[in-house]
Amino acid sequence: MAEVETVQVIGLSEADRALSLLPEALRRNTILAALRRAVRPMTADARARAPKQANPERRGGQRLGSFLAAKWKLNRSLAQSIKARALRARDPHLVEISVGYGRGHFYGRFQELGTTRSEPRSIKRGPRRGKTKRGHTGLPARPFLGPAFIAHQQEIVETVGVEIGRSVERTAEKLARQAATGKLSKTARRALGGS
Repeated sequence: MAEVETVQVIGLSEADRALSLLPEALRRNTILAALRRAVRPMTADARARAPKQANPERRGGQRLGSFLAAKWKLNRSLAQSIKARALRARDPHLVEISVGYGRGHFYGRFQELGTTRSEPRSIKRGPRRGKTKRGHTGLPARPFLGPAFIAHQQEIVETVGVEIGRSVERTAEKLARQAATGKLSKTARRALGGS
Protein backbone atom coordinates (compact mmCIF):
# COMPACT_ATOMS: atom_id res chain seq x y z
CA MET A 1 0.00 0.00 0.00
CA ALA A 2 1.32 3.44 -0.88
CA GLU A 3 2.08 5.84 1.90
CA VAL A 4 -0.28 8.77 2.20
CA GLU A 5 1.43 12.07 2.83
CA THR A 6 -0.53 14.56 4.92
CA VAL A 7 0.39 18.20 5.18
CA GLN A 8 -1.17 20.38 7.86
CA VAL A 9 -0.99 24.12 7.31
CA ILE A 10 -0.99 26.19 10.48
CA GLY A 11 -1.27 29.97 10.72
CA LEU A 12 -3.81 30.77 8.05
CA SER A 13 -5.95 32.87 10.37
CA GLU A 14 -6.60 35.60 7.75
CA ALA A 15 -7.79 33.03 5.21
CA ASP A 16 -9.93 31.39 7.90
CA ARG A 17 -11.58 34.71 8.75
CA ALA A 18 -12.26 35.41 5.07
CA LEU A 19 -13.74 31.94 4.62
CA SER A 20 -16.04 32.45 7.60
CA LEU A 21 -17.62 35.39 5.74
CA LEU A 22 -18.67 33.11 2.87
CA PRO A 23 -21.85 31.05 2.98
CA GLU A 24 -21.32 27.53 4.35
CA ALA A 25 -22.44 25.99 1.06
CA LEU A 26 -19.66 27.73 -0.90
CA ARG A 27 -16.73 27.16 1.48
CA ARG A 28 -15.90 23.61 0.40
CA ASN A 29 -15.86 24.47 -3.33
CA THR A 30 -13.80 27.59 -2.67
CA ILE A 31 -11.17 25.63 -0.74
CA LEU A 32 -11.15 22.83 -3.34
CA ALA A 33 -10.53 25.34 -6.13
CA ALA A 34 -7.63 26.82 -4.17
CA LEU A 35 -6.13 23.40 -3.42
CA ARG A 36 -6.39 22.34 -7.07
CA ARG A 37 -4.55 25.48 -8.16
CA ALA A 38 -1.90 24.96 -5.45
CA VAL A 39 -1.08 21.39 -6.60
CA ARG A 40 -0.89 22.21 -10.34
CA PRO A 41 2.94 22.36 -10.39
CA MET A 42 3.15 19.00 -8.59
CA THR A 43 0.67 17.44 -11.01
CA ALA A 44 2.64 18.69 -14.02
CA ASP A 45 5.88 17.37 -12.52
CA ALA A 46 4.33 13.94 -11.79
CA ARG A 47 3.09 13.77 -15.39
CA ALA A 48 6.59 14.56 -16.66
CA ARG A 49 8.15 11.90 -14.38
CA ALA A 50 5.57 9.17 -15.17
CA PRO A 51 6.96 6.22 -17.15
CA LYS A 52 6.05 6.26 -20.81
CA GLN A 53 4.57 3.22 -22.56
CA ALA A 54 7.15 1.50 -24.79
CA ASN A 55 4.47 0.43 -27.28
CA PRO A 56 2.05 3.29 -28.08
CA GLU A 57 -0.52 0.76 -29.34
CA ARG A 58 -0.97 -0.75 -25.85
CA ARG A 59 -1.96 0.60 -22.44
CA GLY A 60 -1.82 -1.43 -19.25
CA GLY A 61 -1.13 -4.58 -21.26
CA GLN A 62 -4.27 -4.09 -23.36
CA ARG A 63 -4.42 -3.22 -27.05
CA LEU A 64 -5.99 0.18 -27.64
CA GLY A 65 -9.50 -0.19 -29.03
CA SER A 66 -10.06 -3.54 -27.28
CA PHE A 67 -13.04 -4.21 -25.02
CA LEU A 68 -10.97 -4.13 -21.82
CA ALA A 69 -9.13 -0.96 -22.81
CA ALA A 70 -12.51 0.73 -23.28
CA LYS A 71 -13.93 -0.76 -20.06
CA TRP A 72 -10.93 0.38 -17.99
CA LYS A 73 -10.89 3.80 -19.72
CA LEU A 74 -7.35 3.34 -21.01
CA ASN A 75 -7.78 5.75 -23.90
CA ARG A 76 -5.27 8.05 -22.17
CA SER A 77 -1.75 7.28 -21.01
CA LEU A 78 -0.73 6.92 -17.37
CA ALA A 79 0.78 10.42 -17.44
CA GLN A 80 -2.39 11.92 -18.93
CA SER A 81 -4.55 10.28 -16.23
CA ILE A 82 -2.66 12.00 -13.37
CA LYS A 83 -4.78 14.77 -11.87
CA ALA A 84 -6.04 16.24 -8.62
CA ARG A 85 -9.28 14.72 -7.34
CA ALA A 86 -11.45 15.74 -4.42
CA LEU A 87 -11.97 13.01 -1.83
CA ARG A 88 -15.21 12.38 0.02
CA ALA A 89 -14.94 14.07 3.37
CA ARG A 90 -15.56 12.04 6.50
CA ASP A 91 -16.17 15.29 8.31
CA PRO A 92 -18.24 18.10 6.74
CA HIS A 93 -15.57 20.65 7.76
CA LEU A 94 -12.71 18.63 6.25
CA VAL A 95 -11.55 19.10 2.66
CA GLU A 96 -9.17 16.54 1.14
CA ILE A 97 -7.58 16.36 -2.26
CA SER A 98 -5.57 13.56 -3.83
CA VAL A 99 -3.15 13.71 -6.74
CA GLY A 100 -2.86 10.40 -8.53
CA TYR A 101 -3.62 8.29 -11.57
CA GLY A 102 -7.08 7.23 -12.75
CA ARG A 103 -8.83 4.02 -11.64
CA GLY A 104 -8.23 2.25 -14.93
CA HIS A 105 -4.50 2.84 -14.64
CA PHE A 106 -4.11 0.44 -11.72
CA TYR A 107 -0.68 -0.55 -13.02
CA GLY A 108 0.57 2.89 -11.92
CA ARG A 109 0.90 1.40 -8.43
CA PHE A 110 3.22 -1.29 -9.77
CA GLN A 111 5.30 1.37 -11.53
CA GLU A 112 5.45 3.57 -8.43
CA LEU A 113 6.19 0.90 -5.82
CA GLY A 114 7.61 -1.99 -7.85
CA THR A 115 6.79 -5.68 -7.44
CA THR A 116 8.63 -8.53 -5.76
CA ARG A 117 10.20 -11.53 -7.36
CA SER A 118 8.25 -14.79 -7.15
CA GLU A 119 9.80 -18.22 -7.63
CA PRO A 120 8.33 -20.93 -9.91
CA ARG A 121 6.23 -23.37 -7.88
CA SER A 122 4.36 -26.59 -8.30
CA ILE A 123 0.55 -26.53 -8.61
CA LYS A 124 -0.96 -28.80 -5.94
CA ARG A 125 -4.66 -29.02 -6.93
CA GLY A 126 -6.87 -28.83 -9.99
CA PRO A 127 -6.50 -29.99 -13.58
CA ARG A 128 -2.93 -28.63 -13.81
CA ARG A 129 -1.80 -30.57 -10.73
CA GLY A 130 1.88 -31.40 -10.79
CA LYS A 131 2.69 -28.74 -13.40
CA THR A 132 4.89 -25.79 -12.66
CA LYS A 133 3.56 -22.27 -12.39
CA ARG A 134 5.89 -19.68 -13.87
CA GLY A 135 7.65 -17.24 -11.60
CA HIS A 136 7.94 -13.49 -12.02
CA THR A 137 11.21 -11.59 -12.13
CA GLY A 138 9.71 -8.58 -10.40
CA LEU A 139 9.47 -4.99 -11.53
CA PRO A 140 11.83 -2.37 -10.11
CA ALA A 141 10.19 0.68 -8.58
CA ARG A 142 10.10 3.74 -10.84
CA PRO A 143 8.53 6.33 -8.53
CA PHE A 144 6.96 9.42 -10.05
CA LEU A 145 4.30 10.65 -7.61
CA GLY A 146 6.43 10.54 -4.46
CA PRO A 147 9.37 12.52 -5.87
CA ALA A 148 6.98 15.09 -7.38
CA PHE A 149 5.32 15.56 -3.98
CA ILE A 150 8.65 15.90 -2.18
CA ALA A 151 9.94 18.39 -4.76
CA HIS A 152 6.86 20.63 -4.48
CA GLN A 153 5.81 20.11 -0.85
CA GLN A 154 7.04 23.44 0.48
CA GLU A 155 5.74 25.32 -2.57
CA ILE A 156 2.26 23.81 -2.07
CA VAL A 157 2.17 24.83 1.60
CA GLU A 158 3.19 28.39 0.73
CA THR A 159 0.73 28.64 -2.17
CA VAL A 160 -2.35 27.29 -0.35
CA GLY A 161 -2.89 30.43 1.76
CA VAL A 162 -2.50 32.78 -1.20
CA GLU A 163 -4.81 30.66 -3.36
CA ILE A 164 -7.48 30.45 -0.65
CA GLY A 165 -7.41 34.25 -0.40
CA ARG A 166 -7.78 34.60 -4.18
CA SER A 167 -10.58 32.01 -4.27
CA VAL A 168 -12.47 33.83 -1.53
CA GLU A 169 -12.12 37.11 -3.44
CA ARG A 170 -13.34 35.50 -6.68
CA THR A 171 -16.31 33.89 -4.96
CA ALA A 172 -17.24 37.15 -3.19
CA GLU A 173 -17.03 39.07 -6.51
CA LYS A 174 -19.15 36.43 -8.23
CA LEU A 175 -21.80 36.61 -5.49
CA ALA A 176 -21.82 40.42 -5.66
CA ARG A 177 -22.29 40.35 -9.46
CA GLN A 178 -25.10 37.81 -9.15
CA ALA A 179 -26.79 39.83 -6.40
CA ALA A 180 -26.52 43.04 -8.46
CA THR A 181 -28.12 41.44 -11.52
CA GLY A 182 -30.75 39.61 -9.47
CA LYS A 183 -29.47 36.17 -10.54
CA LEU A 184 -28.44 34.92 -7.13
CA SER A 185 -29.32 31.25 -6.66
CA LYS A 186 -31.80 30.11 -4.00
CA THR A 187 -29.04 28.33 -2.10
CA ALA A 188 -26.83 31.44 -2.05
CA ARG A 189 -29.77 33.68 -0.97
CA ARG A 190 -30.61 31.27 1.82
CA ALA A 191 -26.97 31.07 2.90
CA LEU A 192 -26.56 34.86 2.87
CA GLY A 193 -29.64 35.21 5.06
CA GLY A 194 -32.04 36.46 2.42
CA SER A 195 -35.46 34.98 1.71
